[in-house]
Amino acid sequence: MKNEYYYLVASLPYLRFREAPPMTGEMFLAESGKWLPERDMDFLLDAAAGPDPERVYCSFLMKWFDFDAGLFQEIADYRKSRKKGEDTKPAGLAGRVLEQPDPLQREIFLEKNRWDFLEDLAGGHFYDVEKLTVYYLQLLILERLNKFDKDKGESRFYEMCEVKYDEETGQDTFS
Repeated sequence: MKNEYYYLVASLPYLRFREAPPMTGEMFLAESGKWLPERDMDFLLDAAAGPDPERVYCSFLMKWFDFDAGLFQEIADYRKSRKKGEDTKPAGLAGRVLEQPDPLQREIFLEKNRWDFLEDLAGGHFYDVEKLTVYYLQLLILERLNKFDKDKGESRFYEMCEVKYDEETGQDTFS
């Protein structure tokens, strides 16, 4: 295990799930760019961008990619089967995500599970690029959650579901 980035890791503000991010992902990358060689910066960017089928990644990134893509694929498969009228129930984590009472709670639950997986993945990594990668991915999760606005979302939902009466055709239409 390499312990290369003591100062950088030690200087980062602590992240807590559901709290406002202490900085943006861009700010983190800018600071990291002062300390990390290009190959490690590429590692950070690869983790956030997702897998490229034409590349080979280390086991650390593959664990993250497999978890993340697998979770979203389970949810997508369930939605496809529902669209086809099939009566299937998603299993595992995807099933627990979809059991949440509303879309906002689903997103929060999904991100909490991604966060927790990253916490587990960081085990044994303290002052290395893997620790910085987990930090960056968790920072991106906080940024995403911080953009959610319940009132705006609810307003947009009702706007999209509004039924209007078309006097010419005599039929109701959705906006």
